[in-house]
Parts: sequence; structure tokens; C-alpha cells
Amino acid sequence: QYSKQKLAADLETLRSFYLDRGYLKFNVESTQVSITPDKQDVYITINVSEGEPYILDNAQLAGEFGVVPQEDLRKLITLEAGETFSRAKMTEIAKKMGDRLGEEGYSFANINTVPQVDDEHKKVALTFVVDPGKRVYVRRVNFQGNTKTQDEVLRREVRQMEGGWVSTKDLDRSKTRLQRLDYLESVNVEMPAVPGTNDQVDVNYTIVERSSNSLMFGIGYGQESGLLLNASLTQNNFLGTGNQLGIVFNNSDIGQNYNISFNNPYYTLDGVSLGFRLYYRDIESSKLNTANYIQNVFGGQVTFGFPLNEFDTLRLSPGYEHIWIDTTKDTPTEILDYLARNGDSYDQFKLDASWAHDTRDRALFPTSGGLSQVAAEIALPGSTAEYYKLNYRGIVYFPFTRWLTWSVGGEIGYGDGYGNTDGVPFFENFYAGGLRSVRGYKANTLGPRYSNDEPSGGVFKTVASTQFILPVPFIEKAENVRVATFFDIGNVFGSVDAFDVSELRYSAGLAGIWVSPFGPIVLSVAAPLNAKSGDKKEYFQFSFGIPFN
Repeated sequence: QYSKQKLAADLETLRSFYLDRGYLKFNVESTQVSITPDKQDVYITINVSEGEPYILDNAQLAGEFGVVPQEDLRKLITLEAGETFSRAKMTEIAKKMGDRLGEEGYSFANINTVPQVDDEHKKVALTFVVDPGKRVYVRRVNFQGNTKTQDEVLRREVRQMEGGWVSTKDLDRSKTRLQRLDYLESVNVEMPAVPGTNDQVDVNYTIVERSSNSLMFGIGYGQESGLLLNASLTQNNFLGTGNQLGIVFNNSDIGQNYNISFNNPYYTLDGVSLGFRLYYRDIESSKLNTANYIQNVFGGQVTFGFPLNEFDTLRLSPGYEHIWIDTTKDTPTEILDYLARNGDSYDQFKLDASWAHDTRDRALFPTSGGLSQVAAEIALPGSTAEYYKLNYRGIVYFPFTRWLTWSVGGEIGYGDGYGNTDGVPFFENFYAGGLRSVRGYKANTLGPRYSNDEPSGGVFKTVASTQFILPVPFIEKAENVRVATFFDIGNVFGSVDAFDVSELRYSAGLAGIWVSPFGPIVLSVAAPLNAKSGDKKEYFQFSFGIPFN
């Protein structure tokens, strides 16, 4: 539908297109709008004068710089003589200069770009004139909207200190850290001047909290776990302290899972976290589309988290597990032979260690940044089965537009035995297929198989995925819903030497995720692109009330 406002916006977009390509004298000469005789359509005629493209002669720096070294600003001028003039590049450089000055307290710095145009030779000389203005410091940091969360819980995430110079870098980092808290839905920051002063501001954060405490009794269903009877108390912001408490009792078609966990992300003032977990589960593995046996596990784990810097965290989790395996008449011969050699009861003293590098802008539905994690699971000497598993996961998010995000991620895992243990125990193998890896193939069914044709998993796993993600418009609470187109690739192998590119499986499709008040709902419609004989395809996959990765 035609409107003057849309036409004006389109003309400005057209003007920017030309100015970013050197057409300094571009001009819209006239615009004619006419209506068709049936009054159903509109003809728009735009007459333009392009002119000639201009190139850059030189770029200089002038003005005052405050406490910022002049060389720091000069390095930001990345323009080179002879290149085509671009208003977008010029504006971006001015913005970076403003940000650099803002890091030192010059929050209201003005960067004025003065062009000197040589029409005869079609050249432009630029001078970036810097006026830093007054240096500004923060009087107070205030929070509003946090009816549940204690002020100190939010304040410990803030890197902009009261009484210090304003730093745009610290302000941006503070907002990102707040946005990554699970119990905050949105964060807005304003910086009003303090009345009666010209060198002081307050930093005001307006918080919208997300429901983080849930007492749930319900029923869920997932194609990987079947019918799920669930009773859980989950509090990601226990009593407003930012601590996480979880008590879960699940009874599903695949077995039972009881779990009690607690984590204090600020056990010490400098951000060392401390948590623990106690658990019991018995799993009928055949219901997970793997071999037919029953695995019973009870154990406990303590986790310490050490922040190395703003983006890196080291976690160490010593623990103990007791595992015993029950077989059935349909248990594969290979598993029966393994148990005959090694026994059906295992006491495992374990150490999980991981390093994570996290630059995401938020925890739920990121739009920029990335997450890389290297993890090791080690069954320590003295365990019944001595083995190790190494795993790398990484994902990067690229904001294509305000609404569209592109993500690329992958995972690679490897395991082996050591000491008197030959290889990884069969119940610790990697698996692929399903919502958490290669969609469109039935969960856990890809890769090697036992002699009875049941999936055995493998000791080497490689999976990758790329997605275009966007919110669903015109719905309430759109920030909790995303749809995506995806392409998945991956498989598991019996050894590194067994890796074969031709054995990788591909799929593509559409996915939807809704973080509902009752738990996450994940839907996927996928088409396997190179399924082979024996592969188990599953075009539609979904999960309700079951966490997703």
C-alpha cells in the first residue's frame, strides 16, 4: 500500500546506496506519482541524477582529544587514498571514535566530519574534527522493575562502577551480562544527566523479569522419552538471590530420573561458583532406540566454577557414580560378552572438566557472539572402568538484520580407555540422530550397529548445523518464540580410522521453539537428504516439557 512516508524512506535508502558507492553529487531530480484508471495501482517515476563517482584523496584528524592518545583515534581511520568514497565507512569511523572517547568518560563527544570536495579531479579529502566535551562520571547506578531479584544480585553483574568515569565499553558489557541472566526477560539502560551539573550522570537500568520459579506437576511427551510424568521444583532465582535450585522427579516410558541440584554462581565475591547434584536414574535403553539393556545409576557431583576473565570460565566437577547393568533376553551378544569379561557393576570416580568461552549477547535466543566449550570426562584411576571422553562444542551467531540471525555450530567427540580398560564402556558411547543432532533421522539410530542390528553408538562423533533464525511476528510474547530453517550433518563412528565422509548423513528442514510457561516445546520437520538402506527416518519430531540444547 502506497504512503508518502514509505516513499520518503525508500528515497533515503536509494540516496544512501549511491553515497556509499562514491556518487557524491547524486540527486533525486523529481518524483511523480500517478494512479491507474481503475484506481487499484500506483505508478511511481523517480528521476535521478547520478553524477560521477568520487575517490578519497586523504583523511586527517583534528581537534582536541582529552586523555585519549591521538594515535588511538588515528588508528581507527582505515580509509586509504584512492579508494571509492563511502559515507557508510565515514560514519562508522566517526562512531568508533565516539566509542573510544566514551571509554574514557567523554560520553557526549562530538565527531564532525568535514569534507573538502575537488570537483575537477573528482576527489574528496576528509577531516575528522574531534570535540570530546566534558568528561563525565557516574553518580549512581539504579535498578527498577526488579520486584523479585535483589539489587545486589543485579549489581554484581554491572561493570560500570559508581563514582568512576562513564565507560561505554563497561556499559555495554554490563547490559550484556544482565541480559544473559535466565531470569531477566529484557534490560534497558538510560543515562540521564544529574540536574544542576554538567559532568555527572546516573545510570538507570529498567528490568523486566522472566518467570523463573516453577512448581510443576504435569505430563509431557517426547519422541525420545515417550510419556513423561513430571513433578519438579525449579527455581533459577531462588528467593531473589540468583541461586539455582532444582528438584526433579520424572517417570517416563524410558525409566525413572530423580535429581536434586543447587548452584550458587557467586559463592565468593569474585564470582567463583559452587554447586552440587545428587541423582538416581534407571533407563531402559531400548526405549532410546539403542541396544536392549537396563542401566541403573546413582551418584553425586560437586561443581566449582572459576571465572578466568569476562568471557572465559573453567569448571571442575569431581563426583562418584555406581552403575549396574541388567540384561534381557534381547540384549546383544556383544554386550553379554563385555559384561562376562568386566562384570555388571561399576564404581566410577569421575572428574569432569570444562573450559567455556562465551561472548553471546544473551542466554536465550542469542543474536550475536558465540559459545565455545572444551570438555573432558575422566573416569579416574581406581574406577572399575578407566576411560576418558573429550568433547568440543561451538556455535557462532551472526545478525543478518534486526530480525534475522544466522548460526553455525558443530560438535566433535572422542573417547577411549586407558590402564586395564580396553576402549570406552558400551554404555558411554556417543550417539547421533534426533532433535539434538541430525534431525530427520530417528534419535540415536545413526552409526555402527550390533549383530542384532540395534544401534551401538561409537567412540567418535562429528555433527554440524547451520540455521537461519527469526522471531514469529504478530504474536504476543514473540521474544519467547523462534522459527528456523536448518541444515544438519553428522554421524558417529566406531573409531577415528573408521571416519568416512560418505557415511555422514544430511538433513534440512524447519524448526520451531516456544519457551512456554509449562516448559519448552520443540518442533521439527526435516527431510533426510542422503538416507541409506537401514537408516530409520523420522520426518516430524517434537518434544514437550523436556529441555532442549
